[in-house]
Amino acid sequence: MAADSKVETIARLAQWRIDNFGPCTYKKSDPFRVGIWNWHLSIEKNRYMYIRLFPELSRASKEQPPIARFVLRVSNTGSNRRFYISPST
Repeated sequence: MAADSKVETIARLAQWRIDNFGPCTYKKSDPFRVGIWNWHLSIEKNRYMYIRLFPELSRASKEQPPIARFVLRVSNTGSNRRFYISPST
């Protein structure tokens, strides 16, 4: 298991830290649990960056599809540290 595929969760907070992210990359997280569902995060960067969150298919998700609201905060570390928070207010 790669260290950058693990998502840490605390109650309703999930954090995924990726240290090395090249100009054209795809990464998918290990499954992590929030509520009764297991989730995955994926990040794809080519010309644009796409961050996707999707539930892991299971019996629970088929019987009760997940309904959730997520706020994403993406930060870029380095000399010009920038933050992006979605949905923007």
